[in-house]
Amino acid sequence: WGFDFSTMKAPAHSEPVVQAFDQQQLLSSTACVLDLDLRSCPADDCCQLASSIDVKCRREGKANAVLCWFEIRFDACHKPVAFATGPESPPTCWKQTAFFLEGPPLSVKAGDRVKGMIAVRKYSEKRRHIDIKILCRVNSGSGQ
Repeated sequence: WGFDFSTMKAPAHSEPVVQAFDQQQLLSSTACVLDLDLRSCPADDCCQLASSIDVKCRREGKANAVLCWFEIRFDACHKPVAFATGPESPPTCWKQTAFFLEGPPLSVKAGDRVKGMIAVRKYSEKRRHIDIKILCRVNSGSGQ
């Protein structure tokens, strides 16, 4: 058709994308960025956090985004229940959220470590208005 949509890439990637991703799209191991006991934590713990990320790449590829999901356990009930919403788990209605990285994709190889940080804060009194910042860098698995 001859349309060039390349100028739309930056605006399209400026917002998170919620969808079901295939586990074959994952390039790395996973990292827990937040572990809460919802029976005792204050609500602000859910909306004000900073956490490091350190994952090991399983294969070569181009990293375009950080993929987030949650795992939950209900232990304080007569029959404990647990489930996960990640791409390696059975599908749920919650799916996963992709946060696209600014700039060119990160080139990674098997064995590389991707290290970084995720920071979350409320920027409005509205419950769902949060600001999320993610920084990543690749440390070559060959020690370079």
